[in-house]
Amino acid sequence: MNFTRSLFLTGLLMLAAGGSALAQVSGPYIGAGAGANFRQDSDLTLKGHGADMARAMRIGTTGTLSFDSPGPVAFGSLGWGFGQGIRTEVEFSYRSAGVGAVSVAGYPAHPQLHRHDQHLGGDGQPVV
Repeated sequence: MNFTRSLFLTGLLMLAAGGSALAQVSGPYIGAGAGANFRQDSDLTLKGHGADMARAMRIGTTGTLSFDSPGPVAFGSLGWGFGQGIRTEVEFSYRSAGVGAVSVAGYPAHPQLHRHDQHLGGDGQPVV
């Protein structure tokens, strides 16, 4: 999700919240939420010693990182409102996304970094 889309969705959510977003809190309050973590695949670039080793072996220094299906997200807060918009608060959050596959220069990474539902043969390659 790009920045413009995120900004638009944030504004839309604030409009949907209406006056409750501006409500003054006096006394204790608690908040909680849950959702899903959708991660996009990422491009990797080796740098430093790792890049030097890759060049010495005459392989590329770029790769990809892909993620499994969405992971869980949970968050919450506990605080005290003093009125006039002044609050003290403790927050927590949890977010997870499993790595689906890692490859550098077209070569798959160590088999233990691949998806757990693949069955690997003696040569470390997935068995179909």
